[in-house]
Amino acid sequence: MRRLRGIPLASAGLLALLAACGGNSTGPTPPPPILSAQHFDSVYGSFLAGGTASDSETATLVATLIELGPAYGGQEASFLVTTAGGAQQTWYGYTYEVADDAGDSAFYTAAFSDSLLTNVMLIAQQFGAQATPAAALLLQDDFATTFQDSSITAYALQSAVGESCGLQAGLRAEDVLSAFFPGALCNYATLGVGARITFQSGDNLGALSSWSITEPGFVGPRLVVDPVDLGRVGGAPSRYAATIARLGARFTHASFTNSSRHAQRAL
Repeated sequence: MRRLRGIPLASAGLLALLAACGGNSTGPTPPPPILSAQHFDSVYGSFLAGGTASDSETATLVATLIELGPAYGGQEASFLVTTAGGAQQTWYGYTYEVADDAGDSAFYTAAFSDSLLTNVMLIAQQFGAQATPAAALLLQDDFATTFQDSSITAYALQSAVGESCGLQAGLRAEDVLSAFFPGALCNYATLGVGARITFQSGDNLGALSSWSITEPGFVGPRLVVDPVDLGRVGGAPSRYAATIARLGARFTHASFTNSSRHAQRAL
């Protein structure tokens, strides 16, 4: 794992902590969001240090689709994953919601098999008048290998909105996250997600050829990026639509720049 071995040694103790911690109510206490955010920020920095345009794009993917949850104080969820043949594994991860005041919303989930990000499942779900179908990507080999789902059924829900939240200061990815969500109003919300995903047999993923989770409730950030603006001129896209398009581009980058074998659906 070339790049992840380049994470600063200061993260070594955190890796052990993350590996030992789960997010369910009966298991060990999950690490505080600030520690998780700092860990993923180190991953972000290790890709950024690669210096190429592709490395920078992958760093942005890490920031916006993995690091964002804990960076805004989201709770680490413990996902009970069922793989092909019915085997069960425990994965961990984060979900966040992006919304506008018109009732449109999107949920982004990052689930990982271990703290070294050996396997990462990214799931995008949109709801509203212009929503596109759900999509998932499995990332391996330091994100150098990606597989897009061949089929997916998924759900996401938000059942309660609570106190305000904010982006943690001092992260290297702070500027990227602020640029993606300028002026966003953040509140903690009770979120739930579920998905059943299959990949093409030619991908030779073994146990990961099918993958499903059901996680009924945990705390994640809800970012409202665009209030209703009935006076928008000239059909210009809302900030919400622009944000969703930019997040969708992260999926497109991973799917085309890396070694995905399938045509990327529009997100």
